[in-house]
This record gives sequence, C-alpha cells and structure tokens, in this order.
Amino acid sequence: MLQNYKFVKIVTKSSLLIFLLIGLSTLASAQIAMTTEALETQQAFDLDYSIKQEYQSSDEVEQNFPEGVHKYLKSANDGDAVSQYIVGAMYLNGEGVAENYDQAIAWFTKAANQNDIDAQYILGALYFEGVNVDRDYTKARKWFLKAANQGEPNAQYALASIYSSGLGIDSDYLEASKWFRKSAEQGNINAQFFIGLLYLEGKGVKKNYSEAIKWFTTAAEQGDSKSQVNLGWMYLNGLGVNFDHIKSLSWYRKAKEQGDNSVLHPLGNRREELIKNE
Repeated sequence: MLQNYKFVKIVTKSSLLIFLLIGLSTLASAQIAMTTEALETQQAFDLDYSIKQEYQSSDEVEQNFPEGVHKYLKSANDGDAVSQYIVGAMYLNGEGVAENYDQAIAWFTKAANQNDIDAQYILGALYFEGVNVDRDYTKARKWFLKAANQGEPNAQYALASIYSSGLGIDSDYLEASKWFRKSAEQGNINAQFFIGLLYLEGKGVKKNYSEAIKWFTTAAEQGDSKSQVNLGWMYLNGLGVNFDHIKSLSWYRKAKEQGDNSVLHPLGNRREELIKNE
C-alpha cells in the first residue's frame, strides 16, 4: 500500500450546478436576496479534483509520471483504494495517460466501493453533471450520500441541494435541512446561507428567526452577498433582532460593494438621509 502521499492540485476544475427549486414563500422578494419563492437558481461551486500522490512538486510530477503511472496501476490492480482513486484522476485529467472517462469512472468506482471518500464525491459530481456519462441524479445521490455519511462537507451540501430540489427524488426539506446543517457546521458558506434560509421560512425546520440570523451572519461575515442582503432585510424588519436601520444599511452596502446589483434597497427616500447621519 502506498503511504505518506501528499495532496497535489491538478488543473481540471468543474462547476457543479445545483438547481434549487425549493417551494413557495410570501416574503417580499424585492427586498431580500433570495427566498424559496419559485426559486430557480444555479448555485455553482468548484470541484477541485485533487490527486493523492507522493511527488512533492509539479516538476517532479512531470519528470516521474511514467514511473508513477506504472507504480499506481500495479498497486491499483492489487486492490489499493488510494491508488485506484489516483489512477481514476489520471484518466480523468489525461495526466500520464490518455484521457479516458470510461476508465476514470471504472477506477473511481473501484475506489468508492472501498469507501474512498474522494472517489465517492467525484463520482457523485460526474453523474450529477453528466460529464461524459449520462446524467443520473439517482447515482449522484447514492455517491454523495456515501461521502456525506463519512463527513465530506461538499457532498453534504450537494446532497441537501438534491433533496431540496427534488432531483431524481421527491423534495424532502427535512432531509435537506439535516444535510445543509451538517455541511454548514463544517464551514460550507453556501450551506450556511441555505440553512439560514430554511430557518427564515420554516422549511424542514421550525421557523426560527434567531437561527436564521445566526447562519446568515456566519456566512455574511465571510463575504456571502446573499446572506448580507438577507441580514439587511431582517434588521430592517426587526426579525430575530431589534430593528436597526444603520445595521440594515451596512449589510446592504457590503453586498453592493461586492457587485451585488440585485440589491433594491428598501429604505427609499430615507437612504441618503441615513448615509448623511452616519
């Protein structure tokens, strides 16, 4: 078995589009970044396909790939899950071997069946996106679930999105909220926003403005513009917090400074006056 491997990022990235079609709401959507009112958004996050291997620099990788490919293929054929994942990544990216998606899927599947968490996550992503395979939400959910149960936060977020969207399965906000929360607790900003949104609207959880504020704040402080807009709206309306037009304006401003042109500030004619009085 290969040991003491390092993580080396390889070039290929993919944008996983999560279609969140989550319900109806009566909230004033012109003043809030996002509600679940006929929400149809493409929530993208990058998948960094990371190759586990023992080389220490890109120069060494280039120089030693022929030897490395042989080593990993031998170990993979002997049943080593880490090597199977690495060989899959090589075929996926055409690194040291000719690009071959069928071979990539086959090796990732071998590794995933031995509970390699990275292989499980990548398989879920490939089936979700339909990358050189037929798009299959059922298979995507299967592999995301396996990785999510091992604690992979991006898989937990993707799985929650599938449950909330009803992709290949009936919508299930209870399951969605469970997995959004698990991912959010591990620092996934998108998950932090969405669990806040579910608390705001009482989808899959009991409506709780204080919890919504907590999660929106956590994400907003890391620069999530959607959460910043929603915080501005909640401070303006005194939901889960005392009414505070100064904080409201501050959060709207932060979102606007990040280029969030969707922000329609609800303070109307009072806006300039508030700015002058700060």
